[in-house]
Amino acid sequence: MTTMPPNGPPARDENDPTGMSALLGSLPDPGLMPDPGLMPDELTRSISAALAREQLTRARGTVQDQHTVTPLVRGERRRTGLSRWQRAAVSLGAAAAVAAVAVVGVTALQDRQAPTTAVPTRHSSAGGFEDKIVVESTGTNYTKPALAAQAAALTKGSGPTLPPQQVQQIGVMATRAGIVACMQSIGRGLLDNPDKVTVDIASYQGKPAVIVVVTKGASSMAWVVSRTCTTGQRPLAGPTAFTT
Repeated sequence: MTTMPPNGPPARDENDPTGMSALLGSLPDPGLMPDPGLMPDELTRSISAALAREQLTRARGTVQDQHTVTPLVRGERRRTGLSRWQRAAVSLGAAAAVAAVAVVGVTALQDRQAPTTAVPTRHSSAGGFEDKIVVESTGTNYTKPALAAQAAALTKGSGPTLPPQQVQQIGVMATRAGIVACMQSIGRGLLDNPDKVTVDIASYQGKPAVIVVVTKGASSMAWVVSRTCTTGQRPLAGPTAFTT
């Protein structure tokens, strides 16, 4: 003879006094449920009120009403008679809780990984002063004994600039960009915040060369480099210091 189960709601587990775990476990996969449409306002208010009461009860640490389940909607329906709206609401509520925990975790991880202060970007020493470079062609034959005096005279004068045809013949060292690249290959700090950079496409000791004079305040430094100055190439002469 088969014994019928007693009437009334199922017994509550001591670890699940509200019966919520059992309720969630009995629901089908939310992904397989049809779209229930918009949730009624009454159901929304009931869910919010039930969650608030549960949180308040746990915060007070009382067990007075832990064995009493407050229905999510009014009526006599039990767990086995939940409407489509109730099943959808519970499933959506559980999914929303999981999503909220994930978002909080990702945000906290990003906050820990983010630097506390912004790291300043160091600009290249060549930036912002190319307009201070003056390229001339005086035709002077610079010599080692007179290099300082000749370079000082170069900074005080104003020789003729190079025509485009001559710039093409000389190559990159007749351009501002070429001068910057050459001097940075000799020493990265040579062109830090200069007041003026004077360049003479001339000769040194009777051979074609480029004289570069960097002026900062009353102090100047002169170098003699090849007209084909490349990275890692040492200067032909200099640095030669002098005051103006």
